[in-house]
Amino acid sequence: MLWFKHDSTANQDAKLKKLKIRYGMEGYGLYWYLVELIVSDIDEGNLTFSLEHDSELISHDTGINQHQVEEMMRYMVELNLFEVNSGLITCMKLLKRLDLSMTSNAKMRGLISKAKANNHDAVMTQSCVSHDSVMQEEKRREEKRIEKSKYPDFVISDNEKKLFDYRKEIKKPVKTKAGLTGLKNSIIQTAEAWSVDIDTVMDYMMQEEWQSIKPDYSNPFSNQQKATTHQTAYKEKPLNLRGSGAKAAGMIQ
Repeated sequence: MLWFKHDSTANQDAKLKKLKIRYGMEGYGLYWYLVELIVSDIDEGNLTFSLEHDSELISHDTGINQHQVEEMMRYMVELNLFEVNSGLITCMKLLKRLDLSMTSNAKMRGLISKAKANNHDAVMTQSCVSHDSVMQEEKRREEKRIEKSKYPDFVISDNEKKLFDYRKEIKKPVKTKAGLTGLKNSIIQTAEAWSVDIDTVMDYMMQEEWQSIKPDYSNPFSNQQKATTHQTAYKEKPLNLRGSGAKAAGMIQ
């Protein structure tokens, strides 16, 4: 679809106001950008109202940090601005914004009419959701609120949470974004210097109960790497079968 209906009072919507309170106009702008992406994919072969772009693409296109994109999208789902169906972000409320005047394509008009009728049945079914399901959803939201209160705003990714929890456990908590960034950079630089992955460096640092780690620390994996290199070279060394036929045959046997 090339366009969709957009109310001039949309900014007064309570859910969008909450989004702006938490993430400012960046969050508000991202919401409408996601809606535009979903609408642009609607055609005769696609009436799923699903978002095809992932957080990496959206981050690239908008210039917003990927972790921030993911965090804002999760909050939008929590506010019911979007839904998650089979692992995909959807916006089924967009169906209400579609009407027959938006297209002259007869087939598309028929699909819109059918989709609206089916959506009515789905809404009626959804309104009869069991009390247990409602309680489970409330429990899930409460768990999210508890997790969010556990970490400051600058702790976003799983690795950052892991580092934050570790430093708190050894009673050397990370108190600022700059401190966390410095710790992460040291781990990345050490991984590059030691030629191992980041998780290996983090696990080793925690095993030794160090506050941090630096590239100039002694590499505990160097002997292992040399052994692996030697074994690979030995396996790949070709047999020398040159010489007399008798010698060659003897080697093969």
